[in-house]
Amino acid sequence: MNLDTELTNSTKIDIEINQSTSKLLAMAGQIISAQQLQMRKDKLLEDLKVQNQSIGTLKTKDASLEEKSKNLNAEIENKQKSIDELAKTCAMLESELKEKLVRFNYELPSIENITSFIQEIESKIKEFNTTQKNLDKVKSDLRVFEIRLIDIDKRTETSVKSQDEHKKFITESENKSVQLKKGRIAILPLETTLESKRNSLKLLRKVLVDKLELSKKELQKQLDLQRGKEAIKLENEKEQVVLKTECDTLKSRLGAQIYESDFDSKEAIEKTLLSREEKQKYTQNKEEIKEKQLRLKTLKETNIKAISKQNETKTFKTTEKENKTLFEGLKIKRDGFLAKKGEVKEAFRKDQEIKHRNQEVYKQIEAQDAICNVWRELFKVIGNSKDAFNIYVQRLTLKHLLDLANVHLYKLNKRYSLKMEDDYKPKEELNFNLIDHYQTNQARLVDTSSGGEKFVISLALALGLSDLASKNVKIDSLFIDEGFGTLDKDTLETVISTLETLQSDGKMIGIISHVENLKERIPTQIMINKKSNGVSMVELL
Repeated sequence: MNLDTELTNSTKIDIEINQSTSKLLAMAGQIISAQQLQMRKDKLLEDLKVQNQSIGTLKTKDASLEEKSKNLNAEIENKQKSIDELAKTCAMLESELKEKLVRFNYELPSIENITSFIQEIESKIKEFNTTQKNLDKVKSDLRVFEIRLIDIDKRTETSVKSQDEHKKFITESENKSVQLKKGRIAILPLETTLESKRNSLKLLRKVLVDKLELSKKELQKQLDLQRGKEAIKLENEKEQVVLKTECDTLKSRLGAQIYESDFDSKEAIEKTLLSREEKQKYTQNKEEIKEKQLRLKTLKETNIKAISKQNETKTFKTTEKENKTLFEGLKIKRDGFLAKKGEVKEAFRKDQEIKHRNQEVYKQIEAQDAICNVWRELFKVIGNSKDAFNIYVQRLTLKHLLDLANVHLYKLNKRYSLKMEDDYKPKEELNFNLIDHYQTNQARLVDTSSGGEKFVISLALALGLSDLASKNVKIDSLFIDEGFGTLDKDTLETVISTLETLQSDGKMIGIISHVENLKERIPTQIMINKKSNGVSMVELL
């Protein structure tokens, strides 16, 4: 608001102030009423939201109830259809049973006698099964005996062949030894040993290697010098450009300074300056004076230190007699040390003579030491603990199991393989690592792998265990419970193809899974369908 009055007119100013205060009070009242209206509006909006939410929930409940009613009606219809189908199947089964029982001179019993009839048939089936099992056992024993006989025949043939081969090998080795001896004499005389020849060749090789290293170093120095020269050349070119620009700027500055000074030109300034020889003399004199001052300073410091040292050493505590006695004692000690040195030399000479005399004994000791090393290594493996040999055998078995598992793991996933730890701590003898061939054959713990990778590793170990146990026990079935959901598409395909090859080899594979992709690949399926009343139906597809 603009007020066009003088400052001395206080009455008009007071009137305007009163008017403005009354307007401000009215505006404050309007603001308070607007705030109350806004609060009421917000409350009404919240109530509207709550009502809309309740309406939405009611709508969803209504839709779910309608869906439930539709599902119940459809289930009632399905149950009615299934009842009709079951009645038809019962009639068909009754007629089929009558036909089948007629073949065995049986009549279809009444409902009261069904249980006794079924029990009688079950007892006869059990008798048949036991006789069949006994027959299968006899057949299997017969097969085992036949296999053993074939194995014994094969072993005898192989032993005969191996004996013939050993004889041939002995004759060939004798001929080869004669030829090798002739070749050895032709290449190297028998007087010169291989060790001496090898040592001379090693020395020659070392000299040549040293020469090669020196030539490499010289070549590297030449290359470094050439690179340094090129770098210096580039730096000089850059410096020349910089100096040229600086020279131009300095020339311009010099011209400006000459114009402002009392001199007319550059030549006039040069005439007033000293010559180079005089300047050089003055600078040399100045540097000589500085050097002489530094020398004087250092000489003074050294002189002070020497004086202080001389003052410290001027003690004269020991007398001439004491020095003589000390000298005599040192002389006696020296004579004693010389005598001991002679004794040690004599003992060393005698020891060398004994060594030369007992060379054959040393050779016998070395041969016996080589034999003892074998027993030492065996003691390290077996040890003096009661569990050491068990752990050794377990590690051998685990190594064989991992080798068999790696064969299956290579088919499932070529990226990984399993390896035992060579260096292990106590109670960690049966640990093994996972080798990642895509990460420079890096070893890591099996726990660091994903769920799908763990499933593939456990499947490979299970297959390897079945191969390991197949020498003593025949394992014809394999059941896998879940685990397929963690696999990606490619890995799932490889696992299924591997299981199919195992099935084609004669093994029965059972899979328990909820993965939809497996339904297309498995021909025989047992489906379990849940019903609404807590009952499930089993269906064979």
